[in-house]
Amino acid sequence: MTTDANQQTIAIRNGTARLSAAGIYYRDLNEQIRAAFAAGATTVELTEVNGQRYIGCAMGPGRIVIHGTPGNDLAMFGNGVEIIVHANAQDGVANIGGPGGDYLGEYMAGGLIVVLGLGRTPGQPISGIYTGTGMHGGKMYLADDIDPSRLGKEVGKSELDEADRAELREYVGQYVAEFGGDVEAIMARRFIKLLPVSRRPYGQIYVY
Repeated sequence: MTTDANQQTIAIRNGTARLSAAGIYYRDLNEQIRAAFAAGATTVELTEVNGQRYIGCAMGPGRIVIHGTPGNDLAMFGNGVEIIVHANAQDGVANIGGPGGDYLGEYMAGGLIVVLGLGRTPGQPISGIYTGTGMHGGKMYLADDIDPSRLGKEVGKSELDEADRAELREYVGQYVAEFGGDVEAIMARRFIKLLPVSRRPYGQIYVY
């Protein structure tokens, strides 16, 4: 038996810790999972999972067994964690520092997406088809050029300016601090910027 930082009692039997996720905010849930692994659990079994995102983010090694439906970005930046879901998984499963998949940034309305493309196989595109479809806000930095045929019609691409590179360096630095790598080697790659060319491309079909 052990107690995590949130004073939740964690019981470990035969290497397995069982935790209820009912009503628990995702950050607190991840803290409990980490506490269980730190206390010697090799498997963490979660019950009553209901939409918590980022479960297992930046964790590993170890096994997480989920009963219920996790939210987006399950196992994001995983480092050897094994996750079994006894239900449905949502968008962005195992979203690591590699290439982007199809529909990356679909209907993006704000914020920033950075695709480093690390560990790609030779010839593998930096992002999938329909990248940025419906995008009407925010921006993306991709660590390689992308063929226009892979872009949604709502997106334009350009080279980075100095302000972009300063912003990108900050995020690359955070990535390297968490997961390792070389900031200068990453920054030496050719990045392109994707921006929306329409502010609300599907506004005419909305009812509000």
